[in-house]
Amino acid sequence: MGRRPPISYVCDMKWTRRLAPWFGLVLVVTYIAVAWVYSSGAMSGLVKSAEPPLVAGVAPEPVTLTQGEIELDASFYANPANGDCGVVLVHGIDDDRASVLRYAPLYWDLGCSLFAFDQRDHGRSTPAHRTYGFYEADDANAAIGWLMDRTALPPSQIGLHGISYGAATALEVLDQRDDLAFIVADSPYRSMAAIVSYAAKDSLGIAEPLVRPLAFLLIELRANFEVGKVDPADAVVGKATPILLMHTLGDEDVPVDHSERIAEANLAIERHVLEADGVHLHAYELRTDVYTGIVHDFLERKALQVLP
Repeated sequence: MGRRPPISYVCDMKWTRRLAPWFGLVLVVTYIAVAWVYSSGAMSGLVKSAEPPLVAGVAPEPVTLTQGEIELDASFYANPANGDCGVVLVHGIDDDRASVLRYAPLYWDLGCSLFAFDQRDHGRSTPAHRTYGFYEADDANAAIGWLMDRTALPPSQIGLHGISYGAATALEVLDQRDDLAFIVADSPYRSMAAIVSYAAKDSLGIAEPLVRPLAFLLIELRANFEVGKVDPADAVVGKATPILLMHTLGDEDVPVDHSERIAEANLAIERHVLEADGVHLHAYELRTDVYTGIVHDFLERKALQVLP
């Protein structure tokens, strides 16, 4: 006859069997909770609300764009030089329109009127889930329509300049229209899925791929869109609108390979990578003359109709 197991062993086995379902439940609840936090972090963030600045001494005309239940706070700057061109400026994540208006001299000096708005869930615009260009592209397209109505300019004399989150949004507009004078996209990400998972790895590390499927599902259910459809690299395929990509070498927020992938999707795209201490969106501030020269040269060759 075999030896009977010790009573303590039998007790331990009984407790293990009893506790196993609870351990499983704790793991499931923890997984769902982490995925929920992951999705929430992706769809929300800091909200800044700086006063819109003067541009070359010109005060902005306040504008409100209504997009369903969303109201976008915006500013229009009528250029007294009247260069028969207009540019919509689109800011980055966790920022507001004041931040992107630092790029105003690029176009103001050409006589272009300017339009800038706080993206949804940013600045003074309505709080909402952030969708990385899915609904934001609708907002940017509405801004283009407003600028066309206000200035009587055709789309062939209106350009988009977006930075980071706003750069991806600008490229996503190409899914709706391909008739603009140009798009300058500074440090865009190639897809929402790629940039959200890249950012989440800072906090989740090697667990991120395990949590990602449920987190993305929660994002889609909560914000009513498909993450896979936010894909600037796909949006540029076959498009005729002149596109200039700018990026900072060593960018750790949006690695340079993102704009590289976008450029590979459309061989007509021009791309420049500038040394700027590796700081995200630092190229214009640090190398203003070089940056300006690249943009103006691009416009002269590709979008002559927007120059005075």
